[in-house]
Amino acid sequence: MITSEGIARDLLRLIVWYPVRWLTTALPPRAGLKVFRVMGDLHYFASKGKKALLKRNLILGLPSYGDAESFVRGYFRNHYVNQLIIFILPKLNKKNMGSVHSFEGLPRLDDALKKGKGAILLHSHFGPTHIPLQALVARGYKVMQLGLPTDEGLSFIGRRVAFRLRVRYEGKIQARIVSANSFLRPLFENLKDNGIVLMTGDGAGRNNFIGKVSTEDFLGRKVPFTTGAKAFAEKTGAIVLPMFTVTDGEAYKTVIHPALSDDGRM
Repeated sequence: MITSEGIARDLLRLIVWYPVRWLTTALPPRAGLKVFRVMGDLHYFASKGKKALLKRNLILGLPSYGDAESFVRGYFRNHYVNQLIIFILPKLNKKNMGSVHSFEGLPRLDDALKKGKGAILLHSHFGPTHIPLQALVARGYKVMQLGLPTDEGLSFIGRRVAFRLRVRYEGKIQARIVSANSFLRPLFENLKDNGIVLMTGDGAGRNNFIGKVSTEDFLGRKVPFTTGAKAFAEKTGAIVLPMFTVTDGEAYKTVIHPALSDDGRM
């Protein structure tokens, strides 16, 4: 959710990255998620313009969707979980991961890896984008993620507090996150070693796109999608599998869908 930078936002950042961070890192993971959802509810009840915009976009894209109010409230909850789950990710491991996350379709990934040329999990900015990365690490997979950490457009507090601490916490995840604007050889080497690479198909957030894009019709609009996964697959022979992380009661579930093709082409 993109909002303007200002004093109020900076004050909220200081609250989130200090007392809220300290609280949620001390709580069990499932309780930490509840705190994030409560924060989303508070924002939902306090917001007017953003709720109206979301409802309008929902009606335009999915005119037959019934429960718009519930969807919008879920959006606010999901936004806070996605942004702040980084606080609890480093302490998630094989023993406690099941309390907050599960997989569906994991055998599809295993079947793709049997071909020996690696696998690309193609996902979107939909749901907590880092949790499948940590979950795969906890299961012992060789996995990396393509990302684009940036402090572009942030205020002084945003750069010196939120961005700095986020990078520190991402560094605690036991998997390498390679910046999209850096040298990408580590990703190719991981695929060559029959590893896994996670990458998004809808850019890097805030309409940032690196490399080639393909503009497609999506929910009644022309939307750009990155073609990086296609390029990686063609160069390495890796299999591309779409992946989505969705809510599953009080936890989350990552659904791995069938490969786009047996030879990794898109």
